[in-house]
Amino acid sequence: MEMKVQEVKQSLETAFIDGTINSNLAYQPEFISNDYKQGKKVLVSLEKELKKCDEFFISVAFIKLSGITPLLMILKELEKKGIPGKIITTDYHWKLKYDNECDYDKSRVEYKNCIYTARTSCKGNIK
Repeated sequence: MEMKVQEVKQSLETAFIDGTINSNLAYQPEFISNDYKQGKKVLVSLEKELKKCDEFFISVAFIKLSGITPLLMILKELEKKGIPGKIITTDYHWKLKYDNECDYDKSRVEYKNCIYTARTSCKGNIK
C-alpha cells in the first residue's frame, strides 16, 4: 500500500510541480476535452476509465440528462459488477432550463451502486 501511495504522490508531483520527474503515467491527472482535430472525446475517455475501475467518483459543475444518457450502458455494467460510485453535480443547469420546475426522471438513471447528488429546486437532493 505504501508503494502505491508513493507512486501517486510522485505522479502528482510530475503533473503539478516538475514535469521532468519520471513517474507512473497511470496516476498522472489529465485534462480531457473534446478535440475533433485530434479525434479525442470526453465520453471515450470516461468509458475507458470506468471499464477498468473498482470504484468511481465523478464531480461536474452541471450535467444535462443528455450528457449522462451515453453513460447509462456502462453504469448498468458497473452495477452488475457491484462497482460503487458517485456522481456529484449542482442544480445550475436545472435552474437555467426549467426555472424552478423539475422534470428530471431520476428512475432513468438510478442504479443500486451509484449515488447521484444534486442540489436542486425539486424538493431536496436527488439520490
